[in-house]
Amino acid sequence: MQSIEKVRQRIAVEAARLLAAREETLVERAKLAAARRLYGKPLAANELPTNAEVRLQLRLLVLGSGAETGADRLAELRQGALRLMRLLRRFRPRLVHSALDGRFRHDSDIDLEAIADGPGPIVEALHGADLEATVLRHSFRRRLGTLVVPVVRIEQPHRARIVVFPPHLARRVVRPHDHQGTLRRANLQELEDIVDRAERVAVGDEGAVPAHGPRQHAGDRFELYAVLLAPLEHLQQDRRRHPEGDALYHSLQVFELARAERPYDEEFLLAALLHDVGKVIDPQEPIVAGVEALGESITERTRWLIEHQAEGRAWREGTLGHRSRRRLEAADDFEELVLLADFDRAGRKQGVQVMDVHDALDYLRQLDAGFTP
Repeated sequence: MQSIEKVRQRIAVEAARLLAAREETLVERAKLAAARRLYGKPLAANELPTNAEVRLQLRLLVLGSGAETGADRLAELRQGALRLMRLLRRFRPRLVHSALDGRFRHDSDIDLEAIADGPGPIVEALHGADLEATVLRHSFRRRLGTLVVPVVRIEQPHRARIVVFPPHLARRVVRPHDHQGTLRRANLQELEDIVDRAERVAVGDEGAVPAHGPRQHAGDRFELYAVLLAPLEHLQQDRRRHPEGDALYHSLQVFELARAERPYDEEFLLAALLHDVGKVIDPQEPIVAGVEALGESITERTRWLIEHQAEGRAWREGTLGHRSRRRLEAADDFEELVLLADFDRAGRKQGVQVMDVHDALDYLRQLDAGFTP
């Protein structure tokens, strides 16, 4: 018979795994799902871990072996994609989805798009490299009807899907991406650059690490940020206050505004990008949830900016009490806090061009490594 403490710990670890894998996005739901999966029956309230216990396990998972495993799996997917794209170079392949944006699971495929008159030439090229391929059909819903195109599937050495578009639809495949619903794509050169940059970071060739702030997890903390930011894309906010839509688009707008004002202030930029990550972890206590999940991956200054964002808004709106106002105005980072409040209010527009979240993280990685972007 397991002790209650052991049961709570097992559920906390499993709930954290579900959150990291994006199978769940809310702590409460993750706890219940973990309990059902592990014990197959309802549990008493004292047998369930607290939200703080789950958030701690999430941080340990992402900053520990879980992040390393995720990074290794992503590198494996991208190397497999590179080999396929080099083999299929003449069909102008583009990488999409999991292996590009990093939002993968253990069973994710490599997803490519290519241009050809049909699947035959692509299958022939694959067979010439001793790769077995099968052809299926896939339907795309479009405004003017349904488009049916062939899909070439490969099972070994990596599972991959190649969607084959006819030449007259080439522009659909090669057009650039933006945040407003257009699919992100990378051609062969772009993927080679991404892989090369990741390899240089992994072996420490991206420059000296600054001495200030917590850097014991410098190689892993950006993986944590990516995990915490990803669910924000599915968090639709109150349209009256947030006409821009999802919380990730809002966060990227705030980041762009902060970057325009303080392009080399990494701590401030992190606060701008990460200020809402707690909303999907614990909607009742989003600030507490966010800073707990981020833990020591951020500096005290970044944490202070995130923790006091509500006071910054209240100061700007004139609703902050006299004593609190004086205390806030005496803080070293008062000016940046007010800027963050201003950008939080301004970053609520539709149709604004913003960086992709992974490009934003790459920008911050370069700052961390001492590069001038």
